[in-house]
Order: sequence, then C-alpha cells, then structure tokens
Amino acid sequence: RVTGKAGAAATVELGCRLLPLGWGTGMAVEGGHALLRHAFHRLKLDEVHAFCHPAHRSVKFALLSLGFQAAGRKAVQGHDADVFRVNRLQWQRMTRLPARLRGRMAMAATRAMLDHTPREPAREPALEPSEPVRI
Repeated sequence: RVTGKAGAAATVELGCRLLPLGWGTGMAVEGGHALLRHAFHRLKLDEVHAFCHPAHRSVKFALLSLGFQAAGRKAVQGHDADVFRVNRLQWQRMTRLPARLRGRMAMAATRAMLDHTPREPAREPALEPSEPVRI
C-alpha cells in the first residue's frame, strides 16, 4: 500500500494476512523478501514501513528476519501498532547473511522487544447469561 500526500514522498507499507494453515510455514518471510526485492530493485524505493499488533510475536520475528528495525509505536486504524522500517542498505546487508543467522538474530531481537513490552493482565472472558458454559 502506498500512502502520502500529492507532492510529498510516498510511504510504502508492507503487509500480509495468512490463514492459520499458513502460519509457521515461512510464507510471510518468503513473500516479504520477494516484495522487498521488488520495492528496492524494481521500484527503486529508499524505505519500506510495516506495522503489526504489539502481541504478534511471529509477525515481529518475520519483519526482523527481513531486516526491518523497530521504530516505535503509533495508532493505526484506531489501534496501537508497533512500527517497523527497513531501508535498502539494511535489507541488502541482511540478505547477505545466511538464513540461519538471520533467524537467530531475529529471535534475539524479538525476545528483547517482548521483554520491554508492557503486558496487560490476563482477563477472564465475560460470558453472557444466554451463553452455555462448556467444560
């Protein structure tokens, strides 16, 4: 998705949604790599942005595996979202590394981010009186 005002530099956002069947298959990283290659080589973009829900660990891992770096938090469509950015040089450096090393680096960065993310206390879901309780 390209966002921006006429006459201003456009911002390009990377995003994906996978059905549960696709979770953990590496499709997000493979697809993200293909999209970033297109963005930086074909479109000659300087930077790409991505957003994710603060609780989505696997999305953060995928973005960090692609070379994205955390860039704070902001409201996106009325919800808090973690912001990530990657520029061409960061992406090129990351793609030169072996996949296993990229994964280890992303896992360490994801853990570090989660250690600094405030967590809400777990809440029991409220049941409506008409809802049956299943045991």
